[in-house]
Amino acid sequence: MTDQGGDYYSVDFPSVITNSTVQAYRVVIALRAGANAAVGDIRIAQGEI
Repeated sequence: MTDQGGDYYSVDFPSVITNSTVQAYRVVIALRAGANAAVGDIRIAQGEI
């Protein structure tokens, strides 16, 4: 993930995923629990697009 400053991070969408292979994409927003992203992060929102 790329640090965009503050608490905002982004990631490039995988090019191997196309409209022909997947019908929906899940987006998850989490509150980072420590200094690094980890399984202990708190999920605060999710949705499908």
